[in-house]
Amino acid sequence: MNVKRLAFSRIFISCLSLVTLISGVLAPTPVLASHTPNPTSVTIAGDLQSELSCPGDWDPACAATHLTYDANDDVWQGIFINGQPPDLAPIPAGGYEYKAALNDDWAESYGLHAGANNIPLNVGANSSVKFYYDHKSHWITDNVNSVIAVSPGDFQSELGCAGDWDPGCLRSWLQDPDGNGVYTFTTTAIPAGNYAAKVALNESWDVNYGAGGAQNGADIPFSVVAQGDQVTFSYDSTSHVLSITASGSGPQPDNNIEWDGLRHDSRDLLYRTPGGAVPAGTDVLIRFRTFHNDVTGVSLRVYDLNANGQQVIPMSLAAEDVSCYQSGLEAQSCDFWETILDDDPNNLWYRFIVTDGTDTDYYADNTSALDGGLGAPTDDAVDNSYALMFYQPGFSAPAWAANASIYQIFPDRFRNGRTNNDPRTNDVRYDDPVLKLPWGILPEGYCRNYAVADSNCPWRFDATPPDWSPTREGPRGRDYYGGDLKGVDQNIDYLHSLGVNTIYFNPIFDSGSNHGYDTQDYYKIDPYFGTQKDWDDLVKHANQVGIKIVLDGVFNHMSSDSPILTATIITRPWEPASRFVLLIGAGSPSMMSRLAPGPVWVPLEPIQQLMMAGLALTRYRS
Repeated sequence: MNVKRLAFSRIFISCLSLVTLISGVLAPTPVLASHTPNPTSVTIAGDLQSELSCPGDWDPACAATHLTYDANDDVWQGIFINGQPPDLAPIPAGGYEYKAALNDDWAESYGLHAGANNIPLNVGANSSVKFYYDHKSHWITDNVNSVIAVSPGDFQSELGCAGDWDPGCLRSWLQDPDGNGVYTFTTTAIPAGNYAAKVALNESWDVNYGAGGAQNGADIPFSVVAQGDQVTFSYDSTSHVLSITASGSGPQPDNNIEWDGLRHDSRDLLYRTPGGAVPAGTDVLIRFRTFHNDVTGVSLRVYDLNANGQQVIPMSLAAEDVSCYQSGLEAQSCDFWETILDDDPNNLWYRFIVTDGTDTDYYADNTSALDGGLGAPTDDAVDNSYALMFYQPGFSAPAWAANASIYQIFPDRFRNGRTNNDPRTNDVRYDDPVLKLPWGILPEGYCRNYAVADSNCPWRFDATPPDWSPTREGPRGRDYYGGDLKGVDQNIDYLHSLGVNTIYFNPIFDSGSNHGYDTQDYYKIDPYFGTQKDWDDLVKHANQVGIKIVLDGVFNHMSSDSPILTATIITRPWEPASRFVLLIGAGSPSMMSRLAPGPVWVPLEPIQQLMMAGLALTRYRS
């Protein structure tokens, strides 16, 4: 998969590649002559010349090491065996250094990175070395130090090659003066039209790469909109991927998706109409944007909560070559893809799959909070899907909710109204006993998400930390402060004085943790929070001052230590499997481990009035 390029980066890299070819200005910074007339001769001058019948080394005028100008290639070149022409005696294998001297003189010469330094050359026994010099870029190299990469295609005759698809024509030679392993070639000589290319090594078809960097792979298509458009070929010698871009044609199918063009905003009616939750049966239009002609397809991945399964829906092209409707992209044009979703009452979750030939990328909500709005592209699928709810028509929220001023209360942390129901350290709780903390002490795990080292967030209340976080303190749902319903009741007038007209409680049912989300008994107030009378008194006093109460009821999961599960597992093990639901990672060691060593099938009938479809019985740890 290609590395993604943002718009500015793409322009910068293309411009840098062109400057590289024209001037050779790259690190390490060379000392260069300005571009000069074509030379009359090019000499390989170095400490190998005395082995090549030259009177001495470093002789810029020795004809024995002249390169030959090839008019078909527009490149100076020469081949040596063991460092010398075939008709001369071999030179010893070993290490040498050389440069290219022009016009039989040192007045103009080029070395490493088209600069002033000598080029090292290590010659092996019975090996051949071919030297190349391109006066357009001043790059001097050889086939030992560099990959000789050419981009053959049906455009080469337009560059002056004798024919097309010729891996030996160096007019489409990809060069790497800076030695970073990326070989480039830029031209404005290709007329408008549709073309294809590949990359071939060592001036033959023996080793070649096509689409996606595949050896002997498919031709890579590209388009030139107008005469004079700058076309840049870029070959990564590590991944073997050849990328081709044409400056005047904008993005195109080239196995590389331009991320700047990708966009969906679930809060914008351009991308989702109508917005928000909708009545069941409503058609919801989902749109996705790409740069014009950049991708070959967009699909919508939809997860259906009721069906507990996914669907991948191809999106159709709804508008082509239109405004991108985004500040900063006025010079670009975009395509919009769309599909329609509708459903019975249900929750759907959707994200996008974008393809451009061999390249596949993904687009989803840009935060794990899943709060909608703009998303973000990724190389790999990230399941931050957008929510789309189809609700039962006719459902309406109570009128008072429109003007509610809501105060949320975590019961254990509001106020301790009486101490005779306080938790006590080491009270039984799963295999992780209760920890009673005094007011003013920070909760266990308070620092877990801060940008601090583990040494600044040590375990304070446990000499043998759990294996899931041995060095950084984390929440375990076991620390209690003694807050209760009585404490809320004692402050009901205070809450009313603040303008509060609604209290939203975190779960108050009997549970195994301070947060209450692992309910053990839906018909009982958690003893740490008080009694039924405490609840009745609170409701009465809240009504007297006009405060409504909303309870957080969690009915799609419960504690593994719930008496409902304990009783049904122990007393009814003979029920058929069709009436059971699977409990994964079952229970606390105190009860579950002596019943079964692994997953446990739990009878569904006793709890199905409490539990919703897709039951997930889990033991909460945080």
